[in-house]
Amino acid sequence: MESKRWSQEAALPVIFILLVTLLLSSCAALVGPRDTEFPLAKLQQSVDKQLPFLRRCMGLFEVTASKAKLALSVG
Repeated sequence: MESKRWSQEAALPVIFILLVTLLLSSCAALVGPRDTEFPLAKLQQSVDKQLPFLRRCMGLFEVTASKAKLALSVG
């Protein structure tokens, strides 16, 4: 019995179909309600980890940030 080998021309349509299937299934995951909560305290901690910092821009000016206070507005 002769073993069958995939030729490049036969493999391309199969790969294309698999990629299309993957893209369509990933889009299906986007449908539906998405409620995400970000507690203010956790966001503040994340910002605090980045501070203080000093950035020099093009040798012309410096930007310094030492403390940030986050607030959420309802609207």
